[in-house]
Amino acid sequence: MVNVSSTVLDQRFEALDARIDGINTRISEMDGRFSNVEASFWDLKMSNATAMELLNQSIETKFEAFLEKFLHTMQPSMEDARRTSQAQPSTSDVQHEANPPILPIPPLQSTPLRFDGINFKSWFLKCQQLLKVAYMPEELKIKVVSMHFGEKAWEWHESFLGEKHGETITWEEYVQEMREKFQGGVLTRPMIALKNLRQMGTIDDYNDDFEILKNQCSMAKELLLDHYLGGLKEEILH
Repeated sequence: MVNVSSTVLDQRFEALDARIDGINTRISEMDGRFSNVEASFWDLKMSNATAMELLNQSIETKFEAFLEKFLHTMQPSMEDARRTSQAQPSTSDVQHEANPPILPIPPLQSTPLRFDGINFKSWFLKCQQLLKVAYMPEELKIKVVSMHFGEKAWEWHESFLGEKHGETITWEEYVQEMREKFQGGVLTRPMIALKNLRQMGTIDDYNDDFEILKNQCSMAKELLLDHYLGGLKEEILH
């Protein structure tokens, strides 16, 4: 009787050992899978890092190409403007004459000089850089920059020049007045500016402007949606 029980017990131990071996095998397989997943994760991470690096390089290349094209387009007109400025030495006349602008206006949505009264600080930094690399004469900066104003900024520009009654305005004075008026990029209080915001260019430009103002307001989502839809162009709504 004892021998039979020992045999049965041995068989059970053998079966248990076999199950343990099976579990160990599965654990080893899972370790292998986790290792493969980890390797795939790092490969994917490195691929994303490489993709981001390539994307940044592409953006920089495109911006440099755009800047070169922009300056090439502006160069002939700048030379004409300099000759005109020399022929008409009056700074007041150069800045405030009612004739059409000396320089041609490039497509407004394709130039960093575009200003709609939103995010003044960021716009001014880009504006300074472009004017510097273009060797823009001081007496032409106001005329050139104002040609790229959107509706709200242009209304302020016209009103400001009208108040000066033909007086000579320096670029520094003009910038200071802009900074005080737009107060970091908003013509009026954020909620009022958001209510009056209208799509003047592409939907992406409108979305960017709306997002900037929205982040400065404490407003219900339903009201934000009403303002957003109210500012879209009619052809988009229909």
